[in-house]
Amino acid sequence: RLRCLRHRGLQLCGLVRDADPIRAVAGGLSQFKAVEIVVSTLPESQSRWLAADLPQEIRRRFGVPVTVVRAA
Repeated sequence: RLRCLRHRGLQLCGLVRDADPIRAVAGGLSQFKAVEIVVSTLPESQSRWLAADLPQEIRRRFGVPVTVVRAA
């Protein structure tokens, strides 16, 4: 997927990290600077991450803009 997005002109990095999303973000940011974090999650009615307000927690802890992409 990253290759496809890069082919369309986007500059991006991605890693598979820790199962805990906060630790995963911290680990990724220890390796490269991000200008935005994209959180991909289940629909709002099924998402534990959205119920726990994970995007706001990431913004607060790391000071990086967060975009949420929800599955249909």
